[in-house]
Amino acid sequence: MSSVSKFVLAAAAIGMAAAASPTSAAVVVVGPGASAGVTTCANWSFTGATEVACAGGYNPGPPGGGNLLQGTLQDPGLAAITSLGYVGTGAYLGSVSISGSTLTFTTALSGLSIIGIHYGGAGDPGGEATSFFSFLAAPGTTSITVTSRPPTQTPFGLSNVQLFSTNGRVPVPEPATWAMMLLGFGGMGLAMRRSRKLSARALPQLA
Repeated sequence: MSSVSKFVLAAAAIGMAAAASPTSAAVVVVGPGASAGVTTCANWSFTGATEVACAGGYNPGPPGGGNLLQGTLQDPGLAAITSLGYVGTGAYLGSVSISGSTLTFTTALSGLSIIGIHYGGAGDPGGEATSFFSFLAAPGTTSITVTSRPPTQTPFGLSNVQLFSTNGRVPVPEPATWAMMLLGFGGMGLAMRRSRKLSARALPQLA
């Protein structure tokens, strides 16, 4: 067998081996810089959905004590989820319950989904902070399980979780918000109409 033939066969074998080897995409870390002394979001691992990217952790201190999901979304939370591809005001979509290290969603996930997790506390070697994650979830996914958050041990000190969007879905405004928006548009329309009438009256005078 010629040396050229041997080279071709060797290259083909390497290519087949590479094709047969499973590949895992690295999680992309985005968003504002993480706070010092807390578990980075890149150290987490999950089952139930494929993690795509993350931002955090963040521990800005009082008044939220590092919990950016306390009540409404706190800074730099909106900047973090925006860097993950979110478009919206940062309102929560559905509710999420925590059982050990499993997160259960009342709104079924489908496609690109973005969540925030607050974790840690007193004595936690990973620190107290909030991180944000984007996942690719199969249609109908209702739970994701945290399998690792070094250097802590299970159940990883999970204390608060919120869903922000899934498959392009974000929370719709409350009825009161819609009413205020309609009143605002109505007021703008009346103002424009009044302005046109005043302009029409002024034209003959100018002539």
